[in-house]
Amino acid sequence: CEPALWLRWLHLGWAVAKGHAEVVTLDVLLFQRTLQDSLPQAAKYAKLFLAYANRHRDSLDDVFNDVSHLRWMAQDTFEPPLKFDIAQCVPHKLSNVRSEWQPADRRAWNKVWSSVFREAQLCNRSAMIATLTADMKNDVVMVYQTIFSNVPFAWASEEERISHRLKIGFLKRFFITLAVCSVKFSQHDNSEAVRPWPYPLASTICHGGRMLLRLQGIRW
Repeated sequence: CEPALWLRWLHLGWAVAKGHAEVVTLDVLLFQRTLQDSLPQAAKYAKLFLAYANRHRDSLDDVFNDVSHLRWMAQDTFEPPLKFDIAQCVPHKLSNVRSEWQPADRRAWNKVWSSVFREAQLCNRSAMIATLTADMKNDVVMVYQTIFSNVPFAWASEEERISHRLKIGFLKRFFITLAVCSVKFSQHDNSEAVRPWPYPLASTICHGGRMLLRLQGIRW
């Protein structure tokens, strides 16, 4: 019953063994004092566990079986934190016939369209950075395939083909504008304090995001 190690815990039921069983008891106060002296990083783990318990107070019980959350919290506490590297967002050519730029089949496309995010990763900064990196690499692939796809397609009409070509032309010019003029962002609404966008340009229009274009030095 791990909750009892980190929380003021009152058991929620009774456990009855159908056969011979051995019970091991642990002095919680002695356990906590030992960790405080020998493994001070455990205090961070305890805070993460408390935050998890507060988020799941309606479902937390004596039988704690959410192993993925425990693993992410432990990694976030005891392993060196992962740092974001934009170079890891670049798709790679895997071989002469395989490339991340060109999803080969339905399974590969499903991977590009889906996200690796899981709620348990909220407990682990490194896991969130890994998820961010994977999702942004997928953004790059989707935008590339949208603009430069050479997959044969049977258009319903010539008007539809022309309409699609015009939209692709706009997207190409739009990304050139972003690349030349640069993209900046602010963590606060309508703030003048902005910083350079540290992520791939493809991610600026993915995930349902919105962009505000500000024309500086232009008078109406």
